[in-house]
Amino acid sequence: KFEIRLDDRANINGTIILCPKVGLGKTVTSQIVVDEDSKVRGLIYSTTGVRLKGTVTGTVYTPTFIGEPVYPDTLNMNVLEGEIITIQEQEIILPLIFTGLPQKVFSWEKE
Repeated sequence: KFEIRLDDRANINGTIILCPKVGLGKTVTSQIVVDEDSKVRGLIYSTTGVRLKGTVTGTVYTPTFIGEPVYPDTLNMNVLEGEIITIQEQEIILPLIFTGLPQKVFSWEKE
């Protein structure tokens, strides 16, 4: 298991990357964790998963968000608990592979 954890009140300006090799922790237990009250300004890139409770101003690239299920009777752990704020490309320099890609914002509605 590989984990990059930003504890409460951490502030990061830049890029956080987690790309474990196959056979060396590339499972859902390997993740980037951004705790509550933590802020990232830039890019989070993970080939495994991200548990986002804090705020990202920038871009998050991940196949899945890991979080507590919205409803107690479901096993769906693909839940975004934090906030992603999109930005203008001029504010933060992203790797070339990310320039020109459309930014998407998504959310789940709670009843």
